[in-house]
Amino acid sequence: MDIPNYNWAETLYTQLDHTIKEIATKTSTPEATVQQWADENEWDTKRKSMLTTKKKQLDRMYQLLDIVTERIRTSGTKATLQDGELMIKYTTAINKLETEASIGQMIEVATLYTNWLMPKDLNFCKTVTLSLDEFIKERLTGSQHR
Repeated sequence: MDIPNYNWAETLYTQLDHTIKEIATKTSTPEATVQQWADENEWDTKRKSMLTTKKKQLDRMYQLLDIVTERIRTSGTKATLQDGELMIKYTTAINKLETEASIGQMIEVATLYTNWLMPKDLNFCKTVTLSLDEFIKERLTGSQHR
């Protein structure tokens, strides 16, 4: 396996939303090989996980909090213990999401940067993408080289 092309192809598919055909062209790799890599290494699953961004999670938490608040406001009754517990859970989750840098946030920034860099210098972009990939993998595993 051509590791640099594999890593670049995986990034193009999972983070930059390229098709198998586009990746094959950009990496000079046969389309069947790229498809095999994608199938064997579950790139579709990885791509879907990239869609769960911090912003989307925050939007959903705020929607849930609004639903509870609106239900209390329109019911004409006092908030229940369950309502209070839900509101505490949602606000805690919102606070945590707003104050912590997540892997998803790192990936979002890396994706924006590589999308910006790619048309300017494709070869340098490949190098940067490999470095970013290693950086993120280290954060996921908790092992960080100093």
